[in-house]
Amino acid sequence: MIDAATGRKLMDTLVQPEAPISQGAYWVHRICDGDVAQARTFDRILPRLRKVTRDRVICAYNEEFDRSVVAGDAERVGKRALHLADRDNWFCLMDSYATWLGAGRWLRLGGAHRALGDCQAARDVLLKMAKGRGFTFSEGGS
Repeated sequence: MIDAATGRKLMDTLVQPEAPISQGAYWVHRICDGDVAQARTFDRILPRLRKVTRDRVICAYNEEFDRSVVAGDAERVGKRALHLADRDNWFCLMDSYATWLGAGRWLRLGGAHRALGDCQAARDVLLKMAKGRGFTFSEGGS
């Protein structure tokens, strides 16, 4: 998680999935079981995730996927996702970018497909769209 206005890192952690990582997931993320062996489980990081996202709009490149994973993982560990499950708290950069470009379909984000790198690449998309509309971002402003 990064602050979209400043790029400041809010949270960056691996999560112990409590199940073997599939070949498909490894192919996408290049994260193996050994990489997450000592990571905290989702139930341990959820309180911090809730805290850093409280009272913020959560921008995600694929909002529907990310929101469903977070809500599903919260349910899986017997916790409430709270504001993280509410679609009104999320903004989909992927859909907005495709519309902004007139693409009519989603576009790949690019990058290494690791959380922090994806956050930074998604922020670049947001900044590009904002600049094209004559806006700039600053902490606490627009």
